[in-house]
Amino acid sequence: MGATAHLDFIAAAYAAAVIIVGALLIWITLDYRAQLRTLAELDRQGVTRRSARGARAHDRTGQGSATHKQRKKHERGRQRERQRKPNESVKQSANLRWRRIVVLTPLVIFLALAALFLFRLSVAAILRPSSR
Repeated sequence: MGATAHLDFIAAAYAAAVIIVGALLIWITLDYRAQLRTLAELDRQGVTRRSARGARAHDRTGQGSATHKQRKKHERGRQRERQRKPNESVKQSANLRWRRIVVLTPLVIFLALAALFLFRLSVAAILRPSSR
């Protein structure tokens, strides 16, 4: 039995693995973009995280009322947060680049190993004379 006897099976296994990993990457990317759109829409509607509610959440619980001074302080904090938005977009783009690297690195390594394996297998099949 030569090395070429199993070449079809090996090539099909690698092709299936590449297709599955590629489909997972596409699925994850699409889901990530959908989550970003959902978060952006919620942000446009004014929905905030519980931790960002500050004094207003304290008012609703009935544990005390926010004074004028506290409300002004909270409003200044929100204004500062709005001013920081451009810096956050820079951080998000850097974070997105890092995520792409993290996702693509294993894929590139896998594809390189698959190519090396198939190359070595084809070279071995060419160099080894058939026993027939």
